[in-house]
Amino acid sequence: MRDCGAPAPLMWQLQREVEEGETIGPHIQSCGSPLMRFEGHCHFFGGEVDSVQQVQEAVSQQIAKGAGFVKLMASGGGLTPGTNPGEADLPLELMRVAADAAHAHDVHITAHCHATESITRAIEAGLDMIEHASFVLPDGRYQYDEAIAESIRERDIVVGPTVIAAIRTAERFRESKTIYNPQDVSAVERLEGRLTNTGHFHRLGIRILGGTDSGATNTPFNSLVNELIAYTRAGLSNSEALRTATCDAANYLLLGLVGEVMPGYRADFILLDRNPLQDLSTLRHPCRFSRRAR
Repeated sequence: MRDCGAPAPLMWQLQREVEEGETIGPHIQSCGSPLMRFEGHCHFFGGEVDSVQQVQEAVSQQIAKGAGFVKLMASGGGLTPGTNPGEADLPLELMRVAADAAHAHDVHITAHCHATESITRAIEAGLDMIEHASFVLPDGRYQYDEAIAESIRERDIVVGPTVIAAIRTAERFRESKTIYNPQDVSAVERLEGRLTNTGHFHRLGIRILGGTDSGATNTPFNSLVNELIAYTRAGLSNSEALRTATCDAANYLLLGLVGEVMPGYRADFILLDRNPLQDLSTLRHPCRFSRRAR
């Protein structure tokens, strides 16, 4: 389980309990508290920074406590009043410092990026991954940018498009005719655009990481299969979609010998009564699962 922003103390406690065998649960890779500007998107997670020193200290302290990677909130978000999804509100300098600090600790770094400018900054700062990649302009309009997408591919950056959360939230907004953040003027368009973006990413050969943004609107923690099926709507084959959550994901997240059924690999697998390469929906009903050490 890749955690991109649950309450850090609770996640680290759960992570330790699972690792020590006190609690049955998944292997966990947690970012701890994401880093953001003061009063920025999800500031209530407790990761506000506004200086080079604060960024460096936050990265070092969280990794020492159990964080397996670093996450930044590089733009505003739809669920945080007072922020704007079209605004790249984390300075490029601080993003560069965070990237350098993460890499100095041999962990990867990712960033929540709705704003097009925040995507550009993530590329320039040398980040390893981008979450959402929503392509929202400063005036709030959604507009996919092919040149920026090509830069993502050229830098070999991984994208977690989080499609199913966006589709479900857009449906909710359409039905209720309301949005959470008044500044999010193109909420439905940018959310629905993530499926379109994913099709472009696949066409360009950009590396895609399967992830759901679980915990957000209308996205419970059993949504991964829906995410993978959404990728097939964007042009991925069943095999390609499945790899985004197994062997490719393990590779992108630097997990080592995980993600394939191979001698010497950690045995995290499920048994199914049908072939998921023919029907991904069979992943909803595993016959049995295994979580064992090597």
